[in-house]
Amino acid sequence: MSCIEREFYIPYPENTSTRVYMKCMENGPRFVVFLAGEEGNVIVYSQTDAAGNETWYEGDGIASQSAAEIGKRMEIE
Repeated sequence: MSCIEREFYIPYPENTSTRVYMKCMENGPRFVVFLAGEEGNVIVYSQTDAAGNETWYEGDGIASQSAAEIGKRMEIE
């Protein structure tokens, strides 16, 4: 599967346009999410286990509800 780096927007949190940059890495894409109203950004990514369960992580491998919500909104877009 090829990866093309790109920038897009998601509605996160509700009714807020949040910029996301998809960065291609050797082990899959990483998403740099520029959070509205806050300084800085958060990096999120997903991994799928052998059973096919997808888990979203932020930063250095912390599984979180906010990463899962961001991932869900990216999949919709």
